[in-house]
Amino acid sequence: LEFRRVLFRSIAALTQANNVSVSTHGMQELHVSLLAAMPNAGYLEMHSFPIDQYTKRPLVIDPSDGCAIAPEEPGIGVTFDWEKLAPHKQPF
Repeated sequence: LEFRRVLFRSIAALTQANNVSVSTHGMQELHVSLLAAMPNAGYLEMHSFPIDQYTKRPLVIDPSDGCAIAPEEPGIGVTFDWEKLAPHKQPF
């Protein structure tokens, strides 16, 4: 995870220096915080996997402009609801 964070920050710095926007692909609940911290943020891709039903704070969209709102608490922006995930637990 640390490598990915460093890699993302490196790419973000390069794109900002070259006036290129950055868009994300993947878990929107995580990426909304990353994009919110970038002055050259592009689009936040949303996927159809219903991960919101397994988190404590689903992705929030401002109905007035359609923009995603990043959470204000520190961390990666995603807190799983382990009780809701419990029925899907698989033995390893």
